[in-house]
Amino acid sequence: MAFLEELWSFDPSFGSAVGRHEYDEFLTIKDKKWKDSFLAFIKKHENRRVVEDEIDNSLIQNFLKESQWELEIFKSYEWDPSEYNVAASFDSIVSNRDLSEEQKSKILKRKLTFVPAYYQAAKENIHHPTKEHLELSIQQTKGLIKFFDAEVLKRANNQPARDAVLDYLAWEEGLLKNPEPVGGFRSFRIGEKLYNEKFAFNMVSTTTPKELYESALRQKKETLKTITTIAKALWSKYFPDKKSPDRDIDVVRKVIEKVSLQHTPAEKFVEEIKKQIPNLEKFVNHHKLITMDPSKPLKVRETPEYQQDATGMSIDSPGVFEPYRETYYNVTPPTKLSKEEQESFLREYNDYTLQILNIHEAVPGHYVQLIYNNQSPSVIKAIFGNGATIEGWAVYAERMMLEAGYGRDTPELSLMYWKWFLRVITNTLIDYGVHTQNLSKEEALRLMMEDAFQEKQEAEGKWNRAKVYQGQLATYFFGFSEIYRLREDLKAKNNNFNLREFHEKFLSYGSAPISTIRSAMINN
Repeated sequence: MAFLEELWSFDPSFGSAVGRHEYDEFLTIKDKKWKDSFLAFIKKHENRRVVEDEIDNSLIQNFLKESQWELEIFKSYEWDPSEYNVAASFDSIVSNRDLSEEQKSKILKRKLTFVPAYYQAAKENIHHPTKEHLELSIQQTKGLIKFFDAEVLKRANNQPARDAVLDYLAWEEGLLKNPEPVGGFRSFRIGEKLYNEKFAFNMVSTTTPKELYESALRQKKETLKTITTIAKALWSKYFPDKKSPDRDIDVVRKVIEKVSLQHTPAEKFVEEIKKQIPNLEKFVNHHKLITMDPSKPLKVRETPEYQQDATGMSIDSPGVFEPYRETYYNVTPPTKLSKEEQESFLREYNDYTLQILNIHEAVPGHYVQLIYNNQSPSVIKAIFGNGATIEGWAVYAERMMLEAGYGRDTPELSLMYWKWFLRVITNTLIDYGVHTQNLSKEEALRLMMEDAFQEKQEAEGKWNRAKVYQGQLATYFFGFSEIYRLREDLKAKNNNFNLREFHEKFLSYGSAPISTIRSAMINN
């Protein structure tokens, strides 16, 4: 497609990331010349029919508008140093099993020549950064150096490239001590105006952030009622000789604390996740919830250090043009934490919550959705993925599995599911509160730990995440709510509603915005 080829000529790193390997040996150098050229590209294509398909064209136009907004208004390339990280781009070559060592060496040698200019542009771009993004970037750049030494430079030695990364790290560490040369630190809070604008691009919806926030508050009340009912029923099982507390919230807290003690050891955390995936696949297949592709196995691995951030666990999927490549389930084990932090982490991801996590990240959540995404007949729908669709599907998958009977005879699993869903709701409250209401760390931790029964380790990590990923935490609740509403509307409309057909039809639209998918499915 001419539009995509032109786009990738401006941004070869984007082309490489989606599996167009002719761009593998290049890096996108985002200097002033590049920004000016890319803005000209945007203006050339904005507000016109780039492709015939109406949905595809709307996705392209949203991408162009958001890109222009990011370059001219949001300008995170100025204040977020962690945007400059070449690790994933190099890893896609190193881990490509279809390339011989000779081919890898040839591509890496060429690609490494762009590294000095890449980081020089980064240093020229950074102005008035946030301390939080700088600290994240320092952590990831240290991981990048280890990755370069272990995997890249042994295949294609290039000292200037290594020196450029070391220089960038030293420069960042210098800024952490004295940020005045780049204008000092700014607040990580983006404010209501930018948050509302970013929300509109992220969700592609007429729903406002305030409306979503108010919906989350209502759902919080209803979810707490459900949790209370389950906890009261479990009280006698875990405290047979004790009278239950007078306050419902104390009953809930004590039961959750007791159930959370059932967890796998830290050193077996990754192994336990590997063991659970086949059981989830078996359940999905037996209940005919969605057609699985046995030729696309999921590979669980410890998260590479250069990818480790505040998210903990994630899916690393192949690009649209290379669906044959492996999909990784990145797991950051708690083994590097202190004993106290380990226990807090493992109580949060106890024997029951860990199953919900694996539904969300793997089957039938992110992993399954991204496989369908790469099989979408529309490359545009697959490439310009919408975060709310992706996260919304994963949260929807959790509810759908329990509705289908998963863990039906285990009230502890039900309790932990609703606690997990309360966490989804709280994500929205935290995200909105941090960036538009000046929510303090103390208030955020209280909201998570006291109101939503989260462990301190989880709450601390979520606070850090809210600071560096604005708007992302709201995509979970928004996406779930919209997908669930669509399903219920279609069920009411169709007496012959089939759940598997709904799932497969929904996912056939790739990762298009839910509002777009809704229009197509309701009309058809």
